[in-house]
Amino acid sequence: MKRILILSVIVLAVSLGVGINSVKGSDATTSSLTQTTTQTVMYQTYYNGAYYYYTDYQDLISQIYDDVYQEVYDQMFQAMIDSIDQDFYEDIYSQVEADLADVLSQDQINVYLAEFENQMHTVIEHAENSVFGITSYSPDSGSAVGSGVVIRFDAEASKYYILTNYHVVKNYVTYATDYPDKIDELSMLIVFPDESHRQATLVGYDTEVDLAVLSFDGSGLEGIEISTFADPNDISVSDFVLAVGNPLGYDFYNSVTLGIISGLNRKVETDRYVNYVQHDAEINGGNSGGPIYNLNGEIVGINVSKLATIEIEGMGFAIPVEIIERVIERIFNDDLPVNTIMPRLSIDYEMVSDIIDGTEVNLASFTLDGTEYTNVTLTLPTGVTDGALITSIDEFGTLYDILHVGDLIIQVGSHMVTDEESFLDYIYENYEAGDQIVIYYYEFLAINSGYASTISTVTVTFI
Repeated sequence: MKRILILSVIVLAVSLGVGINSVKGSDATTSSLTQTTTQTVMYQTYYNGAYYYYTDYQDLISQIYDDVYQEVYDQMFQAMIDSIDQDFYEDIYSQVEADLADVLSQDQINVYLAEFENQMHTVIEHAENSVFGITSYSPDSGSAVGSGVVIRFDAEASKYYILTNYHVVKNYVTYATDYPDKIDELSMLIVFPDESHRQATLVGYDTEVDLAVLSFDGSGLEGIEISTFADPNDISVSDFVLAVGNPLGYDFYNSVTLGIISGLNRKVETDRYVNYVQHDAEINGGNSGGPIYNLNGEIVGINVSKLATIEIEGMGFAIPVEIIERVIERIFNDDLPVNTIMPRLSIDYEMVSDIIDGTEVNLASFTLDGTEYTNVTLTLPTGVTDGALITSIDEFGTLYDILHVGDLIIQVGSHMVTDEESFLDYIYENYEAGDQIVIYYYEFLAINSGYASTISTVTVTFI
């Protein structure tokens, strides 16, 4: 094609050149012009619908070249694309095929899988020396079995510290609190793979986040390894995790399951305070308190629960490292008021937006100073349409003897109280036990008197 186009241009140029000195054909004319300023003779040729003015043969060729260049270029470019299209892509396909064959011949895929398998072997070997069984016993509830992971060693005292769930030792704690004179009837053991065990001592716990730290004597023990925590910023959805624990008891001691992280910052209906790590590594009763590790052998979370129904499968939840580290730091500092990091107002309340009727709220029942009232209607302060109306107060809680039943909280800190979800989220995301907060409220006067006309404020410390 390229040769045909070039020959066509040459023939065209020669044909036009023949017509310089004579006129051939009825569609071509030639005349002589004299340019007085330069005394240069100009020729004129009309060819194929266009006039050409030139001084000599080369000038004519140059003009024709300019006119036909773009057209010839476009035709040649398209001819080139048309000619290489199929061959070119066949060459690419052949090259990809050759490269893939080269990858397979060099075992690169096998190398990757081998590396992944080696990482799992390393993590599992570490877990065998860091994750142990925990058995707690109380006379009224019998034995509870769970798992725990070693997180610290005190060389001076030869003492190990192991992390687990609070609910693994809850019965022990409850019995010890209710019957302090019967402490000898209780036991809490760290159980090792060979079925040997050591007595454990309770260091501290968080009832709401569901964590507990125990200690045990390390004298004479060898090979125990400390597990470290992953950097929260390095944890992502789709990361591989390995869950380690004792599902269904010690017959399946330190079973390991593999999965991926399915979600971060997950809320579970029963606990709005903790943003859980969701994963699909299989966990069962006895896994509680056991860790999920990443492929570097670092703790990503502590398993606490799972959702399992006929419709649901593969939804495990673990307490994330960012809150674990905050809790254990305060446990070691003996700084957890009422045994939780969670900020608690310790009240029951009704959201005004749920029970408002014009300028009033209607309560089915209302207990005030020990007297229960039914079908109570209260007139709201002027212009108030939102807030949390207190219906009961925990005598050991933050607001006991500070606010009272009937008081109407309209603002906490910088947050206006409009709905329960945002109300709790604001508190949980910005405060811990021990922090102070300013509460804005209308004081409740009496059943028939309603509310004070002005807003009161009080600064309280979460306990």
